[in-house]
Amino acid sequence: MQHKPDVVIMDLNLSGIDSPGLITEISRVNPKIRWIGLTSYAVEQFRKTCRGGILPG
Repeated sequence: MQHKPDVVIMDLNLSGIDSPGLITEISRVNPKIRWIGLTSYAVEQFRKTCRGGILPG
């Protein structure tokens, strides 16, 4: 990883990109990174997307 940010702000609904998968991959490389996720998902849809180790559900 060329850059090592402390915080990443990311849209969780990027067209053509598996955002939760990308968050997981980047977190493996830099486990200290913190995330701010932006979304237009309904609350329940957001929780389902973020489960699986990305964010506590």
